[in-house]
Amino acid sequence: MTVDLKQQLELIDYLGVIAVWCIFFAILFFISIILNFACIKEDDDITALERVNTLFSISCGQKANGVYSWENNLDV
Repeated sequence: MTVDLKQQLELIDYLGVIAVWCIFFAILFFISIILNFACIKEDDDITALERVNTLFSISCGQKANGVYSWENNLDV
């Protein structure tokens, strides 16, 4: 009696890696949004997330009502 130890992988097995990758980065994204609301105060400097959001007119964070100018504060 012999035992066959070769695994037969299907497409659903490979999609598990992609699903875990998407879930990980979605959780990471939501944690960064929560930290942006909870830990950044009105008198702090503008964050990179808020700087990018001004390009797309998205209000996300404590300083959502403020106006940011790219020309005045380019940190290169």
